[in-house]
Amino acid sequence: MPACLRSTLTILVIGTLALVGCVSRVTIKDDPIRQTDPQSVEVGRPDAALLLGGATLALVVTPTLKLFWNLASLQARDPSATSSLLSTDPRDLKALERLGIDSHAYQEQLVKAGVHPVILFLPHGSDPVEAARQRGLEITPWPLSAPPALLSGPKVDTLILFQSSTTANARPGKAGPVTRARIASLAGLTGFSQAENPIDPLGRQFYQIRPRDWKRSVTFEHTRCRYAGAERKAGTVLITTLTYSGGATVTMSTPLSARDWKPCPMVRGVPGVTIMQPGGNKAGRPVIIAGSYFEDPYPSPFIADWVQVK
Repeated sequence: MPACLRSTLTILVIGTLALVGCVSRVTIKDDPIRQTDPQSVEVGRPDAALLLGGATLALVVTPTLKLFWNLASLQARDPSATSSLLSTDPRDLKALERLGIDSHAYQEQLVKAGVHPVILFLPHGSDPVEAARQRGLEITPWPLSAPPALLSGPKVDTLILFQSSTTANARPGKAGPVTRARIASLAGLTGFSQAENPIDPLGRQFYQIRPRDWKRSVTFEHTRCRYAGAERKAGTVLITTLTYSGGATVTMSTPLSARDWKPCPMVRGVPGVTIMQPGGNKAGRPVIIAGSYFEDPYPSPFIADWVQVK
């Protein structure tokens, strides 16, 4: 290798490391004001999202946020779609096409991340882990960059489990064994919180967004809770997101210290953190999707909720 090329590479590597080392809070903004067809808008910027957990994570979270926005908007605009969603086979994503949800495009985007989605719709208040097991979806270890995603929608909850594409391809026509999410049933919360190797809980009780109605220049309050003892874990980062009409997303990364953790206001006996994130000056109807997940260094389950735009 020529000496000049080696020098150039050395400068690039040192410059990149210096940039990463200087970032304590990374805010990624994509215009949240675009009023275009939700099916055709690109969500986020994968190049910028690399700072928030790697290319695979960006490719999984980004299209999932857009799907969540479409699903919540459908429920808000057409409450009668609730029964159709609840009767949908989680292994048959084509059923969503009949409801106007472009599930084919969603699957195509996830192929880049090497995963295949299985989507289960649940009544509000259901334990997502137990509901998955009752539908024959075994909960087994998930891909490191593709933990489960849960949306608390206007009418129903949406649980997405991911399996590797190689597993899906090995069993044509079937979803295959869903990758086990390192999560605990809410019914077994006491036992898992005392485990030697604690695991992340998955349930709408572990995430809260306020206010529930959007207003111009509002500041949103994300509260996310975790397992007992999480406040003693070093190097944890909380990622918070706001997804607007069309799928445009604003993402914020906040490194956490021990003083950031307080008792969880939603679930007794576990710690939680509250992060403030500015909202956009404009928002298209009918909803905004707010969400969060932890990284340390791998991501925890993504939990999202909806905010009404009147």
